[in-house]
Amino acid sequence: MVTCSDIFNRRNDTEHNNEWVATDADTPWILPDNEVVEAWENLRETYRAKASDVTLTLKPIIDDFLRTINVSEACHQSLMTVLTSFGKMETWSTKMVDSNGRLPSGLLEGTLTSLGSYDQCLDIVSPSTNLYAFQGQYCSVLFRPPLPARSPKYLSIAAGVKTLSNFSKPGEVFHHLAQNAQFFYSAALRIGICVPSTCAVQDVQKVATKVGGWLKLRGSLGSSAESPKVFCFKRSILDVYRNVFRKKNQAASEEQRGMVEEFLDCFSLRSNFLKLFSTKSSEQTIKAIHGIRFITIIWIIMAHTVNEYHYGMMSGVFNMKNQVGYFDNQFLVQASISVDTFFCISGFLTMYYVWFYTGGKAGKLNVWKFILVRYFRLTPPLVLTLCILFILPLLGSGPVWSEVLMPYVEGCYSTWWRNLLYINTLYKPVQCLGQTWYISCDFIYHVLSLTIFLPMLRNPKAGIIIILFFLLTSVAGTTVLTWYFELPPTHFAAMLDKREVLRMSQKRYPNPINHLGCYCVGLLAGYALARKKLTNVSKIILSLGWIASIFSFMSVIYGMYDWNRGVEGSTAVALMYAGLHRPVWSAGVAWLILMCVTGRGSFINTLLSWKPFISLDRLTYMVYLIHHVIVYVYNGYVRNLINTKEITIAYIMFGHILLSYLISTVCVLLVESPFFAIRRKFFSRSRGRKLVIQPPNDEDTGDTELSEKNIIRNGGVFHS
Repeated sequence: MVTCSDIFNRRNDTEHNNEWVATDADTPWILPDNEVVEAWENLRETYRAKASDVTLTLKPIIDDFLRTINVSEACHQSLMTVLTSFGKMETWSTKMVDSNGRLPSGLLEGTLTSLGSYDQCLDIVSPSTNLYAFQGQYCSVLFRPPLPARSPKYLSIAAGVKTLSNFSKPGEVFHHLAQNAQFFYSAALRIGICVPSTCAVQDVQKVATKVGGWLKLRGSLGSSAESPKVFCFKRSILDVYRNVFRKKNQAASEEQRGMVEEFLDCFSLRSNFLKLFSTKSSEQTIKAIHGIRFITIIWIIMAHTVNEYHYGMMSGVFNMKNQVGYFDNQFLVQASISVDTFFCISGFLTMYYVWFYTGGKAGKLNVWKFILVRYFRLTPPLVLTLCILFILPLLGSGPVWSEVLMPYVEGCYSTWWRNLLYINTLYKPVQCLGQTWYISCDFIYHVLSLTIFLPMLRNPKAGIIIILFFLLTSVAGTTVLTWYFELPPTHFAAMLDKREVLRMSQKRYPNPINHLGCYCVGLLAGYALARKKLTNVSKIILSLGWIASIFSFMSVIYGMYDWNRGVEGSTAVALMYAGLHRPVWSAGVAWLILMCVTGRGSFINTLLSWKPFISLDRLTYMVYLIHHVIVYVYNGYVRNLINTKEITIAYIMFGHILLSYLISTVCVLLVESPFFAIRRKFFSRSRGRKLVIQPPNDEDTGDTELSEKNIIRNGGVFHS
């Protein structure tokens, strides 16, 4: 295929000795100085005359239009001032006209947004000599075509609108649009406009409604924006103070150091940095889990990058219905299963460490400290994330900044306390920091596990029966919820309509019943390891176990492949998949962990036990909390449409991953690590003889003495 660039940039190897030949397309138009001035004067007069002609034609039409829809006098006069000034080619009014969006290019491939120039609009200030002095105000106007009710609900993005499936003739524009009408459930034709600040929301809404009526579409106001604000931070000087304090106490012995200095030691950036990036770990640490958690959190970030997009800010959005059907994209479409890996690991480590350090003996578990240590492990990073969220509206701006960020932030103003009590997942929907539904479930499971451990330490069979009861309850409960509310088999990224996703989330996804089975599978695996049930396993059983594990992963990822392509499956298959796919996935993860920890993991164990994963894993909890905020900030801050091609999405994914780890490193050093050290010092002073369960501490690189006076490490999903 020959393009214009091929024609104008050819090389003449014979005549020009393989040198590039410049053409008129590559060189500026050079004239003598006097001719340049004359040419620019002709250019100015030509365009000024054109602008004046356009203004004279449009002025009575627009004036009559504004009076007809009854906008406010200030808005009316300001708009007419803009039009008059534009006829004179004045800079400020021309900028205001130029800042407006137009009909977007690529409309037929799903580019539905023309943003205009957000920053240029907000920089406009009208001359003070005008009757009404004003600034530029950016707004988004949305136009939507009529659509039938979505039936059946919860369809894949690849499933079209049945009512319009045979609309118009093939080859016609409206046939093509009708075949992609499902995208208009979530996206709209969005045009960015720049209007005087004297125009109220009601004025712009009247204009949108009237224009929409002309176009046979429903017009509405999307969002408006004010000038961005700035927020500044100051850095800590705790290390400096600590060093000065230590110099004054050099003569004192280690035992005589006061509580104040011990407290300040916890905030030492140097000490925390060295601990954070140390690749040493205690012998009790199951090293392969570091790699599994790192891979899982990367998977989650990639999935949220794709799933949390504002579809109105994407170009070529119609192409997504093909992308969700690609075989190699299923790991992103089915990424909701990734978090169940964390639940399985949490149950596995909790059981293993409790049983290992108590020796299976009753009366050695301090119930209250079991709960409180876990609470104080999870809470400081969560509080920090909430604080960041509250100041977030002050830190950015953009055409859809308020539209994207404010719903994300406003839910926390009245419901933040639910997050701190870890009961937010019991409220539907989860209104504050949506990603924290997982932490709430994990804490609920941690407390619920006491109903297993207390009887199990007296009678192991009773504990196993309770675990199996919870497992079956989870499977049955999830199946019933899916059947009763007519939900899809799982939480698909292939679902386009965010309202459908929200309704589904309210009914099943963050429900503790939905993921309890995964935690129970982890508990059973941890019990098998602690009781050394895998010491004598034949090669045939091992081979079958590996085959079953691989099959479980593949069946979960690709089990709903046809559904993602828009093919509706049977209800029986959907119910079976809904109830079993999460425990089946967890069983595969549990087998992988058991094989690695018992020395049967071969090269897989070597890869997952790579030492850098130890440091990266210490950041996992903070990364989980902060990455979702970063995704929302990016989506709200964009000024240009996002291309849906794979290479563009990959760049954005890696940017989110890098930023998440960089910001999390700072947060861990300033907050999480200090509070972790404070918690260790506080609970290490416990005088009781009962064992206390704490999250595993990879910062302690020394030998661990297994005695009743030691603080026992519990395997929560995340650790420092």
